[in-house]
Amino acid sequence: MSLVGIAFISAASLVWLIACLAILYAALSKRWGSPHELVQYMAILLVISFVSYLMMVFSDITSVKEIMYRLLDGIGYAFVFLALLVAIDYSQRPNRWEAGRVRLLQGIALIIVAVAIFNPLGAYISDYSIVEDGYSYVMPEMEWLAGALILFALICSLFTIILPFQAFTSSRSRYHETLTLISAGGFILLLASFYLNFDIIDGDPLFVSLSLYTVFLIIIYMASIRLNIHNYDPCICSTGLDEMMDVVVAIDPEGKVAYANLPAERLFSSCFEKMRGGRMEDVLPPECLGAMGHDQRTDLIKLESDGQLRTFNVIRFPLRGNGGRDLGTAFMFREVTDVMHYHDSVRIALDKLELLNSISRHDMLNHMTVIHGYAELAMVVEDQDKRMRYLEKILDGCLKAEGIVNFNRSYKGMGTSLDWINLPKVIEQALKEADIGQLMEVSTEIEDVDVYADALISRAIYNIIQNSSSHAEGAQNITIKTGWFDSNGDFFIIVEDDGSGIPQDEKELIFRNGYGRTTGFGLFLTKEILEISKAKIWEEGAEGARFVISFPRENVRKSNRDTIY
Repeated sequence: MSLVGIAFISAASLVWLIACLAILYAALSKRWGSPHELVQYMAILLVISFVSYLMMVFSDITSVKEIMYRLLDGIGYAFVFLALLVAIDYSQRPNRWEAGRVRLLQGIALIIVAVAIFNPLGAYISDYSIVEDGYSYVMPEMEWLAGALILFALICSLFTIILPFQAFTSSRSRYHETLTLISAGGFILLLASFYLNFDIIDGDPLFVSLSLYTVFLIIIYMASIRLNIHNYDPCICSTGLDEMMDVVVAIDPEGKVAYANLPAERLFSSCFEKMRGGRMEDVLPPECLGAMGHDQRTDLIKLESDGQLRTFNVIRFPLRGNGGRDLGTAFMFREVTDVMHYHDSVRIALDKLELLNSISRHDMLNHMTVIHGYAELAMVVEDQDKRMRYLEKILDGCLKAEGIVNFNRSYKGMGTSLDWINLPKVIEQALKEADIGQLMEVSTEIEDVDVYADALISRAIYNIIQNSSSHAEGAQNITIKTGWFDSNGDFFIIVEDDGSGIPQDEKELIFRNGYGRTTGFGLFLTKEILEISKAKIWEEGAEGARFVISFPRENVRKSNRDTIY
């Protein structure tokens, strides 16, 4: 054997051997993440393979070379079969493969490996020849049984490509990078099988195959780490959590995040990097963790996602594997933001309705008392002028009572139609109803957002616009703009005009019941409608009138085409 051959084989084999040992160490220690559980067995097989290969190359005893070759050949088939199992697992096929079929595959693989190692009746390899080419290696003479083994290796290698590719074309986006890597590894595995079984290169096909197996192991390790870093643990996934519509996050028995389904990835998109292989406290605020500390108990927590504060019901439950093995703990987050909004708004609406009803009853009784009193006086008075004045008082009371009835009609159904409403369409509708285009110049700067509000919000904005057109003396322009103008995160609607403005001492009075030049209901009703949606309104104009409406950030979201209006 030449020095060049010795140096080449020694250096290349040691490089691949060190790579396999490094992956084995990483897989066992989980130093850089948790790979697939079969990766460590594949690494062990390759470590044994390279040691056996070096013994075969450097040994001068023919029988040792033959035994090492058989061992290497059997390990090669076992390695390809394990690669197939990994591909099946990561291609989301485990639940579609019956346990009996998997056991049948395992049994066939064991038989194939046994044939490769023990060569029964010489039907696999009839003889060996020692080839000298800078170094010595074994070249077997194959018999008829070799066809079955070759076919098995080719089918496994081919399926290692097909399964991830099939999953790539039909699965969700977060698996694409990983499945692409596995499919690329499958091509390398197929190439290795051709090199080993058909001797299509000038040199030792066994060494080339071992090298390609090692490349495949590196790829599968990287893909496995990539997928499990994304919190996709096959053991936990087999519990069916990935198919749930609710957000599910699972931690392993050591408290580290071991799994998160796709809705969780979307929810925690802003902090998903910290979630990978981390702990729950890296993702959730301490107050949320405190609320989630009880088994089988539902707790409410609030989380911010995409700039929106969302409310979730969280329930914690244990995960159990085969034989009752503890897999960790799962947290299921079910969003109840809209439900909580609706409950809070309905509660506020009921309070408002009770208030408005009591005001209406009180005012109606007052007017009825006035009408009744002046009617009695009109019946007995003889002076015609006094009677006419009494009748005028009666007519005025009737008109005011009619105004109360119309007011009650305006807020009929308030608080019963809460939903996400498209704000630009609401403002457009309010401007159309107000019809002030001929009286004033209107300019708008409206963001395309939805607000969670009562359907009467259109009436509220109409009242503000109508107030400017009716009471703003000298006003020629009105501006409506919306946006996030506050560091607190509230969303604002601002309606301002260039009229004479509102005196400082009246800025709060204008929102009281009965205050104003006409019915006194308009701005009062506006304030009541907005408070149902947890919104506030005030007037802060210095020269002209400037009405400001603020919505809390949890009641505002990016526009959705499915919203009403």
